[in-house]
Amino acid sequence: MNLSNLTIAICLAFSFFSPWAYGQETSTVPVADQELKELQAAADSDPDNLSTQLKLAQRLYERGETQEAWQRLRGAYEKAPEDQGTLTGLQAVIDRYKRQGLLNVGVPEKQVMELLGQPHQTRNMPWGIRHVYGMMAVDFRQEKVYELIKLLGATNDLFDASLVVDIDLGVLPWHVEIRQRGDGLSTVFLFPEGESIAKWNEMLTIERLVGQAKGKTMKDVFAKEQEQSKAEGAVGESFVVEQDENTTIFGMQYPACDGRSAMQQAVRLWITPQDVHRLAYTRRGAVPNPSEGEKWLKIFQNAKLKPYDPSVSPTSQAFSPRNQVKNLAEALRSDMRKASQFKPTDEALSAIAATEEGKKKLQEYRDAVYKEIDKARAPAQPNQTEIIVFGPAAEELPGGYKDAREHLKPDVKFYGFKYVVPSETLGISFDGAFEVEQKWYFLPKAHRAFR
Repeated sequence: MNLSNLTIAICLAFSFFSPWAYGQETSTVPVADQELKELQAAADSDPDNLSTQLKLAQRLYERGETQEAWQRLRGAYEKAPEDQGTLTGLQAVIDRYKRQGLLNVGVPEKQVMELLGQPHQTRNMPWGIRHVYGMMAVDFRQEKVYELIKLLGATNDLFDASLVVDIDLGVLPWHVEIRQRGDGLSTVFLFPEGESIAKWNEMLTIERLVGQAKGKTMKDVFAKEQEQSKAEGAVGESFVVEQDENTTIFGMQYPACDGRSAMQQAVRLWITPQDVHRLAYTRRGAVPNPSEGEKWLKIFQNAKLKPYDPSVSPTSQAFSPRNQVKNLAEALRSDMRKASQFKPTDEALSAIAATEEGKKKLQEYRDAVYKEIDKARAPAQPNQTEIIVFGPAAEELPGGYKDAREHLKPDVKFYGFKYVVPSETLGISFDGAFEVEQKWYFLPKAHRAFR
């Protein structure tokens, strides 16, 4: 099977099983200036009138004045923390910020505080800090966003996974953009290099639907997905590729509908005694060519459920620094010119430089290096089929990195990689791979920028 075989026309449906809804920003609704002025006057003259405050917040939100809506909702929450309308409003604003890419994985805690203000509560968790806004929590690890959690209605089961989806994307440079939990669902959103939840053409989601498999068969779960799609306007059946008692792989095609572009989707479902696990690849636009479809089919067929190690987050093994560096090296193996996809941006260099002068030196060095890289060819010999990753410890890297430390921020970590013949340790070596906010960059011999 490949995605080009899919022939079903289903109008875009945002159901329980439709993850791309999170990537769509709704258009704002025009609100008359006079109406808004009257509401503001009423709210200012009677700040304790919760109904007026919420109505004004809703109008501001519809108008697209999200920050002003947020401030009104915060004030309402402080007066009536259990009011359902206030909690719903706070959640709506956070969801919009998420769709705009302002709360994605790796955003610094300081930036979140500037956006949302001081949290209503702060809790120390085993892995870091949790800031709570209304009934929405933002978990931080190493002072950067890790996960978003809707606390309202959250049960222990939501945080107690026994199995997780294990997927190998090979050399594809995808990154985790959003992790979220809530309403009985945990989801990880991934996007290819250069795309984000705010603007994407391809998206991968890994979901766990808590308790949705209790007492059900695979056919029951699959039928439920079809039923929900049809309830939202679907007109057809999915193209089933493989199905047994525990798993199903199928594809769907969504035509352009209500101003949204056409979408193609491949899905794999698993059931366990308690949960449904769902892996979905969604692509906007035309049906991909057969080779592209076959590539994703193989990825989905090789994906599996594995026991969850609570000390390691879902997807972290596949996206650990060493595996990411290995993927980067694999992408360059046959043609060093492919390094252009990992060329550091000015923003990335600013994130690692300790001073403005250091940033300028890194920029000049990058420009010079990439002029040469554009002329390069295959860096590895045909028999050098294995890759050894080294770093970030200083003793594993060339000595120049130790000398360059004063020009770099303290938390910067550089990695290197080496193409070697199996069972050997000598080979063709490179260094200068580094990560900024879940994205990987390559600046060979980066320390030479400061010579």
